[in-house]
Amino acid sequence: MHLSELVERAEGGLVPIGPLGADPVVQTVVTTDLLDPRRYLSGGELVLTGLAWWRPEEPDRAAQFVAALVSAGVAALAAGEAQLGGVPAELVEECRRAGLPLLRVPVEASFADITERALRQLASGEGLVELLTRHRSLVAAVAAREQGGTGLDGLLAMVRQDLGTRCWVLTPAGRVVAGPAGELDEGVRRALVRRHLGSSTGRGNGDGPVRVDGQPYRLLVAPPGPPPAAAWCLAVRGDLDPAVADLLASLVALERDLFLRRPDREAALVAALDGSDADGVVSALHHCGFDPNAPAAVVAGHGPYARAVLTDVLATQPGRWAVGEAGTGWVLGVVAVDDGAELANRLAAALSALAPGLGPEPLRVGVSDAVTGGPGLLGAAAEARAVARVSGQPPHIVTGPDRLASYELMLAAVPPELRRAYRGRVLGPLIDHDRAHRTDLVQTLATYLDCSGSWSRCAERMHLHVNTVRYRIERIEALTGRDLRRLDDQVDLLVALRLPA
Repeated sequence: MHLSELVERAEGGLVPIGPLGADPVVQTVVTTDLLDPRRYLSGGELVLTGLAWWRPEEPDRAAQFVAALVSAGVAALAAGEAQLGGVPAELVEECRRAGLPLLRVPVEASFADITERALRQLASGEGLVELLTRHRSLVAAVAAREQGGTGLDGLLAMVRQDLGTRCWVLTPAGRVVAGPAGELDEGVRRALVRRHLGSSTGRGNGDGPVRVDGQPYRLLVAPPGPPPAAAWCLAVRGDLDPAVADLLASLVALERDLFLRRPDREAALVAALDGSDADGVVSALHHCGFDPNAPAAVVAGHGPYARAVLTDVLATQPGRWAVGEAGTGWVLGVVAVDDGAELANRLAAALSALAPGLGPEPLRVGVSDAVTGGPGLLGAAAEARAVARVSGQPPHIVTGPDRLASYELMLAAVPPELRRAYRGRVLGPLIDHDRAHRTDLVQTLATYLDCSGSWSRCAERMHLHVNTVRYRIERIEALTGRDLRRLDDQVDLLVALRLPA
């Protein structure tokens, strides 16, 4: 269909800025706010953008964006006016220079309506499978998240209307991303999520249909590969051609990737928290919509799927939040909350529910106290990382700010080289003696201190005569130069014992 025909049928939703040139043929509609969306483009698209990628202080972004579209062979560009109140002059000039037809989308027009209307016109005469195959980048169009939803809703509505099959997109944390949420009973939704988390489909979609509340469902992991707790689920009620189902799942996987990518402003906030500039943290908070004078807690996660899991879980929490990668395997999030301990409890409950689908790799999460201001949040980021490091068993665990009262947190903040040197200096003579003489002085010391210095309780626990314990303690004191009747020496030895070997 020619661009001029789409403009004519858009009922004022698409307004040309300048001539339409050769009136190109449009094959599909894609919405994106990525600065370089080429991976989601295959040529012939009408690209809708909400201009979230635009930065007034970086006018060269307009040239980068247009160059990416032209190299991908798109048919035209339509820019929404809702974000900025108009289309930047730099973008108008770059499109004119590149010969790329440019249109504007007035504030009152909805990207979702434009996309659905255009796709229905383009789909006339085509089967659904062919339409889906030709529009594998449709989910990028759903980046109308800024408009209050995802384009997946329109896609699933088409499946329902054309094939009579209802579908839902669910996250492991239980959010309904797309589909008629009002038609999915709460109990059924929870049951479907549990089946998804307990499925064997982390590496594919081979599981057969399941029945929930008397209805048949097919559950597809999107994308296959990660543990189910790090992937979304397409729940199909009733019959659906496997080819259509697999194509839908691939589109769901694209939308998940876009959701996990998060806006640039959130990445800037995480980068500021990973640094030392308190003013930079305050500025980044403003850009993300946080009030720097209101309390917020920092969440730190470490593990191969920390980003996917934390992003999904934080999206279920009340209040504003932001999340991003901080490097070296860490993920940092900021949550507007009055009580860090309460947030830790909520996250612990969510992680417990996700545990069946997390896989064997450990996920450690630390939560700071709620603080205010740039300096406070820089300290909170260090605190959240520290409490995550001292997390114990089980492998998937959330540790709250209450661990700040433990000496283990202080030890975790000490550089590993210094911890090893301290342990070797204090316990080295005992370790060498045990190795050379096959004695058990280190274990005797640990048991003795655990029994609060009681020879009799230590002897009972180790199944030794009390005189044997007395002799070993004297030997420990002689080798270490410490007096176990002095509290200071007891503390030195206890700390050395608790350090990792």
